[in-house]
Amino acid sequence: MARVDVVRELLERGADPHGRWRSRSGLETPLAWAVWASAHPKFGARDYVTVAELLVDAGAEIEPRFLEEAAGPLREWLELRTPGEL
Repeated sequence: MARVDVVRELLERGADPHGRWRSRSGLETPLAWAVWASAHPKFGARDYVTVAELLVDAGAEIEPRFLEEAAGPLREWLELRTPGEL
């Protein structure tokens, strides 16, 4: 989850950064999964900021709920990325 090399390669191969699917957890996009994983240390230290940058640059949308759910550097990135918008 949230491996920069995998995300980069998938996007280069045409993966949809919106990639919506239904899940019981409410996590429906790759960015939502990265946000969730940033708050769960059991997934280890991953570069969630770079993953988010790749996804947003490819067209993924930042949802207001992400600020409440993200942790660490990704939360800080989200706060700086969208001042006054969320």
